[in-house]
Amino acid sequence: MIKEEMLKEILAMSSEDLATLNHYLVGILKQNHRIESSSVATIFRPGDRVSFSSEYSGTLVGRIVKVKTLKAIIRIENSFSEWDVPLRLLAKVTE
Repeated sequence: MIKEEMLKEILAMSSEDLATLNHYLVGILKQNHRIESSSVATIFRPGDRVSFSSEYSGTLVGRIVKVKTLKAIIRIENSFSEWDVPLRLLAKVTE
């Protein structure tokens, strides 16, 4: 189906149908994120040096303390803080 046709169909939907469509789309997006994160999870191990960006703190570098299903706990270098970061936002840092 062409995008324009899909948009016409969506605009013609009732509020109930839109809510149902939203429910399905959110489920699909969550599943895609789980698949993406699970494939990334095999790349990272505790002790790996990684970096990620924070909107307020800029780029942060630290070591992985624990790898979970979708996130990893990162101990920030030169700090006592730990962050719970989505795996898809992490990049390995070469030593």
